[in-house]
Amino acid sequence: MGGGVTYSYSIRKIKQLAAVLIRWVLVISFCIGVGGYVFGAEELIAIPKLFLSTFKGTLLQRGLLSHCWFLWSLSFIYILLPTLSRLSMSRKRLIFGVTVSLGLLVHIFSCVVGMPLEALVPQAFRIWIWLEYFLLGGLIYPLCKKGVRVWTSGMFLAVSTIVAVGWQLFAGSFLMPETACAAHAEYFYDSVTCVVWCSALFVFVEALRPSRKPWIHLASLTMGVYLFHKLVICFAGCFIPLDDVVWGSSVGFLAVLFSSFVLVGIIKKLIPNVFDSFCRL
Repeated sequence: MGGGVTYSYSIRKIKQLAAVLIRWVLVISFCIGVGGYVFGAEELIAIPKLFLSTFKGTLLQRGLLSHCWFLWSLSFIYILLPTLSRLSMSRKRLIFGVTVSLGLLVHIFSCVVGMPLEALVPQAFRIWIWLEYFLLGGLIYPLCKKGVRVWTSGMFLAVSTIVAVGWQLFAGSFLMPETACAAHAEYFYDSVTCVVWCSALFVFVEALRPSRKPWIHLASLTMGVYLFHKLVICFAGCFIPLDDVVWGSSVGFLAVLFSSFVLVGIIKKLIPNVFDSFCRL
């Protein structure tokens, strides 16, 4: 989080994000268009229309590439990065405190009115949340450098996980039941329990010494796992009841995570050009 980040760097990263996004939209639109033509549901001429609707869906969180909203939110952070990188640590802490407070207020009011107010804003535009987590990583990292035991950080992560999941199930089932919030983690990203959980996860990963080669290899696959996991979910849903709160958040989660890592690892090993085009940001 040091200073010196230039606008040319941010523009270059945004161009890379846009290129990956457009490739995904092109491939998915083509596959849907051709598939519809083969099965008599659509005409090939509909592919341009599919491209536009799919591209729009990445921003508004709709369709098969709804999870690609993350690339948009990341682009917004890159726009702010040159300015953020030049702020003093005290100002970063101040902005972090403001975003945490804003998120807490939104979450409290959501519980009071019985529906997630976050749902009124597409995920890509919930800038207060993504700015909060971006700053969180930079604020926690200096603490991790002092050294944290794996056992201590692991226990903290386990406890914070139980608390975060418990709060989501309780609030989603009883305080905000109208939209079945218990099944949607996105409505709890700005809750204190989720912020604490993310902090615990960050500290635990740092305690595992991620500079070692196996961790570096896994880290290189994580963005690919995120981009491919929606396709894996579509396939895994045929065998595992992912909509079930218990099965979906336990067996389903682990199955999708493991399968996604295996798939992306195979792609990186056997067809690196495809990996670079669709997974490397």
